[in-house]
Amino acid sequence: MKPFANCPFDELYNKRWGIETKYRELKLELENFFGRLVDTVKQDFFTLMTVANMLASLVREANWKARKKGEGKGNKYEYEVNVNHAIGV
Repeated sequence: MKPFANCPFDELYNKRWGIETKYRELKLELENFFGRLVDTVKQDFFTLMTVANMLASLVREANWKARKKGEGKGNKYEYEVNVNHAIGV
Protein backbone atom coordinates (compact mmCIF):
# COMPACT_ATOMS: atom_id res chain seq x y z
CA MET A 1 0.00 0.00 0.00
CA LYS A 2 1.29 3.45 -0.89
CA PRO A 3 1.76 5.68 2.15
CA PHE A 4 0.43 8.80 0.41
CA ALA A 5 -2.29 7.30 -1.79
CA ASN A 6 -4.94 9.77 -2.98
CA CYS A 7 -3.24 12.88 -1.67
CA PRO A 8 -1.06 15.60 -3.22
CA PHE A 9 2.12 13.99 -1.86
CA ASP A 10 1.54 10.91 -4.02
CA GLU A 11 1.54 13.03 -7.17
CA LEU A 12 4.65 14.95 -6.05
CA TYR A 13 6.46 11.70 -5.24
CA ASN A 14 5.67 10.30 -8.69
CA LYS A 15 6.96 13.47 -10.37
CA ARG A 16 10.19 13.28 -8.35
CA TRP A 17 10.85 9.61 -9.16
CA GLY A 18 12.65 10.34 -12.45
CA ILE A 19 14.96 12.78 -10.69
CA GLU A 20 15.79 10.23 -8.00
CA THR A 21 16.61 7.48 -10.49
CA LYS A 22 18.81 9.82 -12.55
CA TYR A 23 20.62 10.90 -9.39
CA ARG A 24 21.27 7.23 -8.54
CA GLU A 25 22.65 6.58 -12.05
CA LEU A 26 24.96 9.60 -11.88
CA LYS A 27 26.08 8.76 -8.35
CA LEU A 28 27.24 5.32 -9.47
CA GLU A 29 29.26 6.88 -12.28
CA LEU A 30 30.76 9.61 -10.11
CA GLU A 31 32.48 6.98 -7.97
CA ASN A 32 34.62 5.96 -10.97
CA PHE A 33 36.76 9.03 -11.66
CA PHE A 34 39.81 8.52 -13.87
CA GLY A 35 42.10 10.90 -12.01
CA ARG A 36 42.80 12.29 -8.59
CA LEU A 37 43.64 15.91 -9.37
CA VAL A 38 40.94 18.53 -8.93
CA ASP A 39 40.99 19.52 -12.60
CA THR A 40 40.73 15.90 -13.72
CA VAL A 41 37.76 15.26 -11.42
CA LYS A 42 36.04 18.41 -12.70
CA GLN A 43 36.66 17.35 -16.28
CA ASP A 44 35.24 13.88 -15.57
CA PHE A 45 32.18 15.40 -13.88
CA PHE A 46 31.37 17.81 -16.70
CA THR A 47 31.98 15.11 -19.30
CA LEU A 48 29.57 12.82 -17.46
CA MET A 49 26.93 15.56 -17.25
CA THR A 50 27.32 16.37 -20.96
CA VAL A 51 26.98 12.73 -21.99
CA ALA A 52 24.01 12.23 -19.62
CA ASN A 53 22.22 15.25 -21.11
CA MET A 54 22.91 14.11 -24.67
CA LEU A 55 21.65 10.62 -23.84
CA ALA A 56 18.50 12.01 -22.21
CA SER A 57 17.80 14.07 -25.32
CA LEU A 58 18.29 11.08 -27.63
CA VAL A 59 16.16 8.79 -25.45
CA ARG A 60 13.38 11.40 -25.31
CA GLU A 61 13.32 11.68 -29.11
CA ALA A 62 13.46 7.89 -29.54
CA ASN A 63 10.60 7.44 -27.05
CA TRP A 64 8.53 9.99 -28.97
CA LYS A 65 9.16 8.13 -32.24
CA ALA A 66 8.44 4.75 -30.63
CA ARG A 67 5.15 5.96 -29.16
CA LYS A 68 4.18 7.48 -32.49
CA LYS A 69 4.91 4.16 -34.20
CA GLY A 70 2.87 2.22 -31.62
CA GLU A 71 -0.21 4.45 -31.78
CA GLY A 72 -3.41 2.71 -32.76
CA LYS A 73 -2.05 -0.81 -32.43
CA GLY A 74 -4.09 -1.61 -29.31
CA ASN A 75 -1.06 -2.57 -27.22
CA LYS A 76 -1.43 -2.78 -23.47
CA TYR A 77 1.77 -0.79 -22.89
CA GLU A 78 3.42 2.04 -24.79
CA TYR A 79 6.69 1.46 -26.59
CA GLU A 80 9.68 2.80 -24.67
CA VAL A 81 13.44 2.79 -25.09
CA ASN A 82 15.53 0.55 -22.85
CA VAL A 83 17.83 3.15 -21.28
CA ASN A 84 20.43 0.59 -20.17
CA HIS A 85 20.70 -0.63 -23.74
CA ALA A 86 20.95 2.96 -24.99
CA ILE A 87 23.84 3.61 -22.58
CA GLY A 88 25.63 0.55 -23.90
CA VAL A 89 25.17 1.63 -27.52
